[in-house]
Amino acid sequence: MKLYTMGLDIGGSGIKGILLAKRSVIDSFIAKTPKTETEFTETLKVILQKFNAHQGKVVRVGIGVAGIIKKTKVVWSPNIPYLKNFEFREVFGRPLRLKVDNDARAILKGEVATNSNYVRKKIMLFTIGTGIGRAFAEKGRVLTIKKFEYPEVWEKEYQKIRNAKNNLYLLRFLAKKLSAITKILETQVILIGGGVAERKNFFAKIKKEFRKNGIKAPVKKSALKDFKTAFGAALLFK
Repeated sequence: MKLYTMGLDIGGSGIKGILLAKRSVIDSFIAKTPKTETEFTETLKVILQKFNAHQGKVVRVGIGVAGIIKKTKVVWSPNIPYLKNFEFREVFGRPLRLKVDNDARAILKGEVATNSNYVRKKIMLFTIGTGIGRAFAEKGRVLTIKKFEYPEVWEKEYQKIRNAKNNLYLLRFLAKKLSAITKILETQVILIGGGVAERKNFFAKIKKEFRKNGIKAPVKKSALKDFKTAFGAALLFK
């Protein structure tokens, strides 16, 4: 019997799942994020059942979700209000091995695991979307920096600027705020992902704005797309 790892990316609008055999993707799943906790729990069970229909069995589940994480529990998620003190172990039970992490950290773990050039570097990841995800890695290890699980104090201001769709103002605002974080951590490589970063010409322009703020570290696009968080979550066991 083949033994599989399931990775889940749980966001405010959608849930993405992938089934891995070692690092080969066997299957994938997409669903809208339910409106209630009961429907949410049932959706997770449906995904597990679908993946277990393959000739094998899911024995490990890795989950990436925005918010404050405590072991296998989401204490609070800014994008899914009903995920308050939500215990994933109660959904998946035993003997499944289970790991839960902040979604930005899950992405960065996937980045470090798939790019040997990052192992000896100080890497800062920003996901620019509904909110601002942050994660930091040093010497090949993604650090658990608890304050990065909380929204930045300026995040509501960011959301107002983002919704106004004034890209120049948004670029300058973000570059100033994010540059301050990278300087404190002496970052050597900056990775950027998220839906806002996919706007036309956004990436090329924010690189220039980082330079204007004195950042010399290379700024790169996050290489993990589509099922990036789900893939990174599946690698939590590596």
